[in-house]
Amino acid sequence: MFGGQFTAHTAAVERFRADLMSGGLPITVEEIRQLLTGRDVGCSCSLDLPRHVDVVLEVANS
Repeated sequence: MFGGQFTAHTAAVERFRADLMSGGLPITVEEIRQLLTGRDVGCSCSLDLPRHVDVVLEVANS
């Protein structure tokens, strides 16, 4: 994997985190907690990249 791809993917995930936490997405933190707490959630991203699902799970289980 090239460093640029990792950097771009990392930036996208961090932007997703920031947008989610600031209320800038169509789904809210509270909705994620209500819908996904205790559920198995998957993602098709490569395991060696930061993943949006990790942010979602972090929020759901917080």
